[in-house]
Amino acid sequence: MRLALARLAISLSVALPVSSAATIVHVAPAGRDTGNGSRERPFATLARAQSAVRELKKTSSEPISVELAAGTYAFTTPLILTAEDSGRPEAPITYAAAPGAVVRLTGSVALQPVWRPGRNGILQTAIPPGLVFDQLFVNGTRQIRARFPNFDAASPLRGGPGYVQIADGTNRRPDSWFSYDPATFSPRPWSDPTTGIVHGFQSHNWGNLQYRVAGVDRAQHRLLLGEGGWQLQRAQGLGRARDAASPIYVENILEELDAPGEWFLDAKASTLYWLPPAGVAAATARLEAVVRKNLIEVRGTAAAPVRHLAFR
Repeated sequence: MRLALARLAISLSVALPVSSAATIVHVAPAGRDTGNGSRERPFATLARAQSAVRELKKTSSEPISVELAAGTYAFTTPLILTAEDSGRPEAPITYAAAPGAVVRLTGSVALQPVWRPGRNGILQTAIPPGLVFDQLFVNGTRQIRARFPNFDAASPLRGGPGYVQIADGTNRRPDSWFSYDPATFSPRPWSDPTTGIVHGFQSHNWGNLQYRVAGVDRAQHRLLLGEGGWQLQRAQGLGRARDAASPIYVENILEELDAPGEWFLDAKASTLYWLPPAGVAAATARLEAVVRKNLIEVRGTAAAPVRHLAFR
């Protein structure tokens, strides 16, 4: 189960200058992978540059730099670097932005919404069937999945109003339920609670757990929990300890979509719901759904480590 897909911005600073004698492989958003990697005929993808570097290493004793021109590079699959991509002490391999260039690596896909109005200002649009994501960016700003309690940017931590304390629980991983105080919990009926995900702190408040919601027992004031709880190693789960109880919030429930900037994806119906923030024009907004967990993976082993490889 993947509860959170990461949108990664890689900015690893290293103290390795690009040697003036380095061989430079050029990559540009407007390039072509049928080019030759020169400044005049750059490649379009890092994957193509990677294969070119592997070939260059066979005959070159110089450092090699893959230089990215300004712009956005979308990853459909991760760039996987292994020992085969290693440099040598006298000839390191560097992946870097061109001097002064702003380079953006993204694992998202652009959406082309056709909005229809819904309740209370909420918009909805069809999305391609099978597209599933749990992060949405609008004009480069991350939106909040519909949640209870609502996110509070001024006080986002577990002691703030964006969390509610449970009443009681098993306090033993994997938890199967916790009880809530109906005076402080959401009174809204949830048509499909199984879309929800609980984010909660373990009873001693030193670690965070996630569970899929299995159901709601309104009579006993219980939230029933499904898969999850394996994010920590110790035995304690959601419950009470040290005169305090686990703070939690629940996200990805359609009926909790009530704050500007919140969104909900009905994956079964391939429908996206969104409440635009103030000042954002939905008709012209740029929507991106994050679909890649990783952008770059460096895979070494004890027998074949990755060496002398840098990102700038």
